[in-house]
Amino acid sequence: MLINTEQDVLGWIGAFEDEHCWEIHPIVVAVDHQRQGYGAMLVDNIAQLAREAGAVSLWAGTSDETNATSLSSADLYADPLAAMKNMTANENHQSTSGGRRASRWWV
Repeated sequence: MLINTEQDVLGWIGAFEDEHCWEIHPIVVAVDHQRQGYGAMLVDNIAQLAREAGAVSLWAGTSDETNATSLSSADLYADPLAAMKNMTANENHQSTSGGRRASRWWV
C-alpha cells in the first residue's frame, strides 16, 4: 500500500505466487495520482519481494477488465480489504493467462 504524509492511500497492489511465478492482481492507483510513477513504484516493490522469494517471473493479467472476478465492478477505495476478502471468481476466470492479455517481467 502506498500512503502519503497525510495518510491518504494513493495506491495498492496485490500478488500471488504460482510456483516460481508471481501474478500481480490487482493494482490500483487513485485517479488523482495516476501518471506520477506510483504504479511503477508498487510494481518495483512487488518485483523485489518476488525476487527475494525466489520467483523467476512476474506478470499482470487483465481478467478484471472482462468481469472475471467480483473486483471488476468494485470500488477498491471504499474498503479494499473487504473487497479482497470477499473476492470471487466468475466462471470465465482462469488461473493462468489462457486467453487473457498479460504482461510478463523477469525478476
